[in-house]
Amino acid sequence: MAKSLANSMQGISMASGAISESSTKMANISHHIGEVAVEQQQSSQDVQQATINLSHASQQVFSLAQTVKLQY
Repeated sequence: MAKSLANSMQGISMASGAISESSTKMANISHHIGEVAVEQQQSSQDVQQATINLSHASQQVFSLAQTVKLQY
């Protein structure tokens, strides 16, 4: 019976180690997901800024075209 108990305790210990390792992997994955989310947010902000810049440039081109049109 003592041997059976020792085997059970060893099994529990091994399972605990596996659970701990899995928890660490999950924490690493969660951290990576967080990093990706931050990068994605930055990319989204960059695209938004590029769109604003493009809009301003389009307005400037239109304004210049109106000026040229008025002169000729």
